[in-house]
Amino acid sequence: MTVESDRKRKTILVVDNSPEEITALRSILGQNHLIRSVVNGKVALEAATREPVPDLILLDVMMPEMEGFAVCRQLKTDQRTRDIPVIFMTGTPHEADDFLGLELGAADYLSKPFSAPILRARVKTHLELRQAILANHCRNRRPSAMTPPLADGDRSTETGTVLIVDDALESIDVIRKALSAHFQILVATNGRMALKVARQTQPDVILLDILMPDLDGYETCKQLKSIPGIADIPILFLTAKGDSEDETRGLALGATDYIRKPSRASIVLARVRNTYDLLIARRELEKRNRELEEALKIREDVERMVRHDLKGPLAGIIGAPELLMEDANLTDGQKALLKMITRSGYTLLEMINRSTDLIKMESGHYTLQRQFFDIYEKIRKIIDDLQISISRQNIQVIIRNVSGSSSSEEFLVFGEKMLCYPMLYNLLLNAVEASPQQGVVEVTLYHRGDHDEIRITNSGAVPEEIRQRFFEKYVTSGKKMGTGLGTYSAWLVAKTHGGDVSLDSSREGMTTVTVRLPAFDPTQPQES
Repeated sequence: MTVESDRKRKTILVVDNSPEEITALRSILGQNHLIRSVVNGKVALEAATREPVPDLILLDVMMPEMEGFAVCRQLKTDQRTRDIPVIFMTGTPHEADDFLGLELGAADYLSKPFSAPILRARVKTHLELRQAILANHCRNRRPSAMTPPLADGDRSTETGTVLIVDDALESIDVIRKALSAHFQILVATNGRMALKVARQTQPDVILLDILMPDLDGYETCKQLKSIPGIADIPILFLTAKGDSEDETRGLALGATDYIRKPSRASIVLARVRNTYDLLIARRELEKRNRELEEALKIREDVERMVRHDLKGPLAGIIGAPELLMEDANLTDGQKALLKMITRSGYTLLEMINRSTDLIKMESGHYTLQRQFFDIYEKIRKIIDDLQISISRQNIQVIIRNVSGSSSSEEFLVFGEKMLCYPMLYNLLLNAVEASPQQGVVEVTLYHRGDHDEIRITNSGAVPEEIRQRFFEKYVTSGKKMGTGLGTYSAWLVAKTHGGDVSLDSSREGMTTVTVRLPAFDPTQPQES
């Protein structure tokens, strides 16, 4: 398992005083998730705030010293952990316990012993619900360590429609009583009626009994999933059976979860509500994605016009120094200054021409044009282009090629040359501007086997209030003309290359920004 794949996996904190239960959960969930485990409630409270912060907590109810309910109560009153979904695990289910746990803020219950298919399905539902709500909150920025709370305010306030499909009227009455205060209820007493009602009304959630005459639940589910406009409706199977093969079959047909018969009203409501909330969150995310695509089209049109308008005056900025260079009375210093203006003008022109690339990188549609190039030479050019700022503050810039030979300063990397220039330009400009008078900026280059590393260190500390959000869009501090886009675009370029960029402020009064770019891998297909 690579570090990158570990980052993509969700973290689950398991809290149980039974090593056997922890081992069982790890064997069921460990292939697709990062599992952390603790054996008592007090340690769980500390573990829930430690990186990596868990995306989901599986919490045993009955534990010595501090029971699960007390742990949940404290988790839900702590600003740092209140948004993490909690699923209680219990071997002695009771209606009163269900009610208490859900009132405390738990998302659901799991009964011991665990059914592997149901456990995976339920974990998947709650992780997807959390991810969808976070995406709706954070569609214009990357989530930071402090994520918005997933409280009742995040739940949909509209009334959803639930279709109950069951041939047992007593079962229908029980479920109707559990849900009718929160949802509009439709009823079908057999599979064929369910297909007809679903086509006519398109309910938000379908509760589907398995054992029905004529057309059983499995066949009804299969046909529902084949109907356009109906296929995406989440289906929860109702069953008195507990066979894992049946559960696997139902989930493979497209069902979201199972509700056992008989089941307690609080559990039925919680499971339907979670399923409905996930549906609404997905719809909202799809709506916002459509709005974002429309906004991107408008943005591209505006930027196209801006680029056109900028090129006119820029032609004068580039042309004027070239005319002045013809004057025979210029000093060497004046000529050098005019050459720098011309070079900077052409660099700016290239950046304007490539500005749409940032939009493509944000949307994930950019195609890299990789090649080997000398990044040492690129950094030397950036230092020349920043000479005015460097001289104004009397900064000393040092480049160290740790991996180079004594006979050559060359440092080859495999990436897109014209993207790496603005990335490093922005980071070096930040380092120079943040340094005190007569400060030192040090650039260190390393070959690290599977990646290449560019480390930029300068005197001066990043303000503490923006450290966690340093690479987020529009984050800036102390700059009158700062836009907060330089470090964001650097992060975006590194990410597009399959690398990353990080901030280290652990040394007092110093700041280090490290860019990591993947090294050339001859076993991987390359972009053309």
